[in-house]
Amino acid sequence: MTSESNSTYLRKKGNKHYANALQDGSPSIMRDNLIIAMKYYYSAEREAGDPDEIASARKNIGIACWRVATLNVSLNEKLDICLQYYKQALDNISRSLMNCTVKSKEWKVNTRKKMEDCLEEAIEYISSLDYGAKIRALEDLSGVVYYRETKAAIYLRIATEMFHKSVSKLAAGDIKGSLALLGDCYRPVQEAKKFDTEIYDDQFDTDLRVLEGDLLLHSCISEASQALQTGDELLEHITLDQEDINIDMVWEVVDWYKKSILLTRELDLEREAIAHSKLGNVYDRVFKMKEYAKRNYKRGIELACTLAPRTFHDQQWYKDCAAALQKYQQEAARQDGKEYEERKKKYHAILKDELAILKKWKEKNDAGKKGNAELLKCIYKKFPLSDPKKTIDSGIDTQEYDKMRKAWIKAISHYHPDKVNADDDGEKLKFLHEEITKVITNVYNRDFKGGIE
Repeated sequence: MTSESNSTYLRKKGNKHYANALQDGSPSIMRDNLIIAMKYYYSAEREAGDPDEIASARKNIGIACWRVATLNVSLNEKLDICLQYYKQALDNISRSLMNCTVKSKEWKVNTRKKMEDCLEEAIEYISSLDYGAKIRALEDLSGVVYYRETKAAIYLRIATEMFHKSVSKLAAGDIKGSLALLGDCYRPVQEAKKFDTEIYDDQFDTDLRVLEGDLLLHSCISEASQALQTGDELLEHITLDQEDINIDMVWEVVDWYKKSILLTRELDLEREAIAHSKLGNVYDRVFKMKEYAKRNYKRGIELACTLAPRTFHDQQWYKDCAAALQKYQQEAARQDGKEYEERKKKYHAILKDELAILKKWKEKNDAGKKGNAELLKCIYKKFPLSDPKKTIDSGIDTQEYDKMRKAWIKAISHYHPDKVNADDDGEKLKFLHEEITKVITNVYNRDFKGGIE
């Protein structure tokens, strides 16, 4: 019968104390038994004569340290003490897996599961710490873990914590702090990818790709926010601190706003809309380039509409867009009205003879009886329509009110200026029909009560 080695003997002695620790008792007594068990396990490691005994001793050391860490947490021991035991636990369990070439597959799977559970518990413990302490603790854990998959998982967690902190800083308006943290994120991401080279875990790979995508997206958003802020500060300096505006610097502001638009396009529609609004302000208020300003204001409103049901009516950038577009519409309406009046005067001179005939027959109608059919007959005769199907209604020669009324309504429809295509029939005809319609409508309103229905 082969006698057991010193390492095995010491490990079994440690196991007795470990078993005593698991029995019911106060946490402090349990911890004392575990510490005694750990001493035997360390002695077993030193006495180990082959990789199998080394792996077994290290695994037991790690599990005992893990149990002590758990008890320390329940006893509200200091942070450094608790973390130290978690690190010793992960260090030894991880190193046991590095020396387990002679161990069974079941042993490896079981040991790896214990390491993952220990790591999960340690991470949960440090999750309540402030950001700086949490990152330092995670970095410490990564330094004592040698198993590639676990090391990659820790680095992924570090990068995730940094990313969430970056998002919080941007939400609080700390753009520089957000960008700095995003820059810090890439080191743990690259470390996670490096240690992931031999891992075939679909979920881990998915989580890593999602985080990389989020980092890229958030980097664009943060850089866009910084570009907006830089443009705002530069524009304020230009317009408030200098009597003569430096146009070259204003164009630099335009470049910053355009950069913000490019960085957020289809990624952050609200910030893209804000950038368009600010760019519109520069074109409108500084360069007086109405078409460029209008294009950007309109794009800002369009982007805001795509974010419905969210509303931005209380946001200054949205107010700027809406007010400017309303101003442009009013200016366009006034300009159209002015141009229309000028064209109207020109065509009144050209249509002098036709308008004189129309005026003469209207005056006759005003002096005669209501619904004078001669006026309507004159209009159709003197100003025939291009469509031969559009003729005067026969009801005009009757004395029946409804038929006469129908004839006047039909005439209004025939001569309405909207029925004239200025491009095909000429603007002159459109203005003539407008004057004819005025006469017909006045008679209808006077003689047939109630106006057009």
